[in-house]
Amino acid sequence: MIISGGIGITPILSVVGKYPDRTIQMFYTAHRKADLIYTEDLNNYQLKMKNFALKSQVGRFKDSEILGQLPNEFQKNTLFLISGPSSMMHHWKRFLRRHGVEPGQMYSEEFTW
Repeated sequence: MIISGGIGITPILSVVGKYPDRTIQMFYTAHRKADLIYTEDLNNYQLKMKNFALKSQVGRFKDSEILGQLPNEFQKNTLFLISGPSSMMHHWKRFLRRHGVEPGQMYSEEFTW
C-alpha cells in the first residue's frame, strides 16, 4: 500500500513501474488540484496494470478511508510505502502502528519542496 502526498509522489513512481505484477493500492493527496502531479502517468498505470488501484484527491484522507481499504490481515502481509511532507508521514506511521503494523513493514521518505 502506498500513501503519498504532493511532490512525495516523485520517488514512488519508479516503485510502481518496477513491479507491474504486484498488487498496489495507492492513496495520493495534495493541498490543491494543481499540486496533484503525474496524474497522466498514474492514470496510465491504472489502465495497464490490473493490480494497481489509485485513489487521489485534494485534501487529506480520513483515517477511516484508509482503514476501510486495508486488506485482510494487513498487519501480517502488507508493506506500506509513505512519501510526502513530514507531518503527513508521521501521522500515517502513528496511525498504522496503532493498528498493529510493525515498523519493519513501513518505509518512508520525506519529500517536500
